[in-house]
Amino acid sequence: MRSIHWFRKGLRLHDNPALVEACRSCEHVYPVFILDPWFAKPDTVGIHRYEFLLQCLRDVDSGLRELGSRLYVVQGSPEEQLPRLFKEWNVQRLTYEFDSEPYAQIRDRKVCNIAKQQGLNVIIEHSHTLRNLESYIGANRGTLPLSYGSFEKLFSKMGRVREDIPAPSHIPSHPSEVAGLTDAKYNVPNHQDMGYED
Repeated sequence: MRSIHWFRKGLRLHDNPALVEACRSCEHVYPVFILDPWFAKPDTVGIHRYEFLLQCLRDVDSGLRELGSRLYVVQGSPEEQLPRLFKEWNVQRLTYEFDSEPYAQIRDRKVCNIAKQQGLNVIIEHSHTLRNLESYIGANRGTLPLSYGSFEKLFSKMGRVREDIPAPSHIPSHPSEVAGLTDAKYNVPNHQDMGYED
């Protein structure tokens, strides 16, 4: 079994159930972050915001290297890049964290459909919020709470949230298999790579 774990908002190794699922019964995990052109626009995203993102990516990469792996950063639309990587790396599983934003819902449906057409098992975990957002609607008889006060009451009635999940102690990796993947092609970029000047 080979997995791609697709990092998105959850740029962390701890409390990341999708990453844990990627590692389960797996001989190789490819941790991937995709610089999506939908977000990667130097004319609309300032240099400080980008620098913060790049620092986060370097931090994730550093943590992964301590666990025997690394972060692969790819530029392009996820709908185009992920299917290419599925084939190039011969993976059977895709894991990622659920995202409720409208653009993300459309993007994720496309990626999920392509992955399933290619025979991959897709695992989506809810960890960006304390609970699955649908659970609030279910607990509130099918409707959204309309004020912060009503949400607070609903939240307190739903009991304890799950405990933090520790980071994996090791991420399966076979460096010899990816020796042909150069840093120039898959490395964490800097802000100059993203079109910014010092």
